[in-house]
Amino acid sequence: MKNKVLFSGAILLLFITFACKNDEHEKKEYRNFTIGDIKTLSTLFDLLPDPEPGDWLFSQQKTGQSFATYQIEKPVLPLRKGYIYVLPIGCFDALERKLIADVSKYISVFYNCAVITRPPVSDSIVPSKYRREGMLLNEQLHARYLMDYLGKSMPDNMIAYTAITNKDLYPRESWNFVFGMANLKSRLGVSSFYRYTDIGLDTINYNFTYRRLIKTSTHELGHMLGLKHCLKYECLMNGSMSMEEADAKPLSLCPECLAKVCAVTRQNPAKRYLRLHKYYKSKAFNFETVFTEMAYQKLMLINDD
Repeated sequence: MKNKVLFSGAILLLFITFACKNDEHEKKEYRNFTIGDIKTLSTLFDLLPDPEPGDWLFSQQKTGQSFATYQIEKPVLPLRKGYIYVLPIGCFDALERKLIADVSKYISVFYNCAVITRPPVSDSIVPSKYRREGMLLNEQLHARYLMDYLGKSMPDNMIAYTAITNKDLYPRESWNFVFGMANLKSRLGVSSFYRYTDIGLDTINYNFTYRRLIKTSTHELGHMLGLKHCLKYECLMNGSMSMEEADAKPLSLCPECLAKVCAVTRQNPAKRYLRLHKYYKSKAFNFETVFTEMAYQKLMLINDD
């Protein structure tokens, strides 16, 4: 995204004005935005640069997924009611339990959906043949097995069902690790925060770990809602092969991916940006606070026409 533009003095002044008018925004009438309206947000996003060796996209043969393609494929019907379920798998200390609770809250805000966090289960549910020693001499769990485990107890009212674990993951024997994984058809997924710190979770690296985990969790949930990897813009739905690539991804959905999420979750994009703005401000996520404000204001210019 265009950092220099976002953090100019003019935008910061706009941010102050915006913050003082929350009551006014709450009373606004919101139109039904079209895909064309949402695409006007493209000026706030950078296009993906040409991939270089080592980048995720360099080694992938992908065709992308436009909003029109998403509608034709209809991977997920528009959702009216239901819950996103989160299952912690592992043994967690108090700070890790807080992390999972905070991530569940963010998922609820991001997708405008109620989230039910189930009681943790031990990772002893994973048989020995689906565990291995990783290259870091650490224990790894088979991601696909965990998703199969979720599939054995899918709630009838689920929108998506995701596991969160503090153990490292691998998807197949030929892969070193994976941050997370999801299945578009079954709407099952799993995310790990094992690799997000070198020394384990503590109060010093908590916010850093939290940012990384919400990015992985909402990315995988995007797949569960039928979104494929984004190949056009710098977007939450970009793929990643390394921590460096994962950290470079924004928390925001590009216009194409936003349109898909709003269509399937029946959200108004302007209301969504206002809701995220309030959340990011409460967490002192300064970049995202200013960005969501800009996006909201851009949509409201259309709304007022």
